[in-house]
Formats: sequence, structure tokens, C-alpha cells
Amino acid sequence: MDFPEELNELIDELVKHWNIAEKRIKQAEQVNGQEIVAPAIFELRYAGRKMIDVFELLLNKKNEHIAKDSSILIADAIEDCVKAKHDAIDSMLHGLVIAIDGLEKSVGVDIILKYFPDYINAISDIMEINNLISESRESRLQGREDIYDHIDNDKMDKIYKYFNSLKSMTPKMFQEHMDREKANREQEEKYNKAQKLQKRFMIISIVTAIFALLSVAVNIAMYVKM
Repeated sequence: MDFPEELNELIDELVKHWNIAEKRIKQAEQVNGQEIVAPAIFELRYAGRKMIDVFELLLNKKNEHIAKDSSILIADAIEDCVKAKHDAIDSMLHGLVIAIDGLEKSVGVDIILKYFPDYINAISDIMEINNLISESRESRLQGREDIYDHIDNDKMDKIYKYFNSLKSMTPKMFQEHMDREKANREQEEKYNKAQKLQKRFMIISIVTAIFALLSVAVNIAMYVKM
């Protein structure tokens, strides 16, 4: 199927945005434990539906405004791909926040810092991206596009790298946490055992002292009788 020449640039733009969206969706699924990013998938489905409409126009060839109508549909499909990318970015960021929050509660920040030195940088980047996303909600059209393009180009590869690093170190973090918990239990058991021994020693000492006093008292009594 040959596309009208005036559509070539739009088609190239669509392919570019579709590929970016697919990449971010796959990354978002990995960050979220292979959970499907439904909103982004729906947007790509809408884009695919519009491209089917374009193919029908081109195959039919009865429409006098094929190029114009096709360009409108392709432009809409590009917008759907852009929305899919936005949804995937939001999902990926949310997944990393959930992962970090879970580790903070499970193993503690000190262990996270030991195995994930980029922890502070990750938190800083997350806060910056959240601020940018909040700013984008106040913008419309190109303003939002520019903000999300900045996030996608300058931040998301770092976010994905943070996640992979965190994921690879998570087993070691939990092992460290379990080792510390075991050491704490052993230390507590030793302390409790020492406390019991100390109490037993005190009881024995008191009983010994009582017997010694009784012995002295008996000796004194016998001496008095003599």
C-alpha cells in the first residue's frame, strides 16, 4: 500500500512516537511486576484503530479528501501515542516510589543506603519529576508536551536504571535485614540468659548469707548456754 507523499512525514512521526510509547510501557510493566499499564495500552489501541481507518480510506480510494482526512486521523493517532507515553511515565514513577517505600518500611533507610548508594539521588529525581508532572497538569497542549518530553529525555532512563539497581540489590538488603534481626535476637537471648544467671546468683548469695547468719546465731546461742 502506497501512502500519499504528503503523509510520509506524519507516518514517520507516528512510528517514532509509537516506538517511544512501547518502550516506556514495557519498562513500566517491568517496574510494576509485569502488571499491564492499562491506560497506556488503551491509548495505543485507539491509535491502532485510527490507523485502520486510514488504511480503509486508502484502500477505498473513493474519498476525494483522502490525504486531508488521513492526516487528521494520523495526527490523532500520534496524540494517542503521546498520551500512552505519559501514562507509562506516570506508572513507572509510581512503581519506583512504591518499591522504595516498601523497602524503607521493610529493611530501613540505613540498609538501603548501604546497597543502593543512589538512594538520595533517586528521591531527589522523583521529587523533581513529581513537581514537573504537577506543573504539567496546569499546562495545556504544547506546555504539557514540552514538560513530558523533558521528563522522558532527561529523567526516565535514570528512573529505570534506579529501579534495576534497586531490584538487583533487594535480595541482599533483605538478607542483611534478616541477619541483623537474627543477631539482635541472639543478643537479646544472651542478655536474658545473663539476667537469669545474675538473678540466680543473687538468690544463691542471699540464701548463703542467711545460712551464714543462722550459723552464727546458733553458735552464739550455744556459747551463751555454756
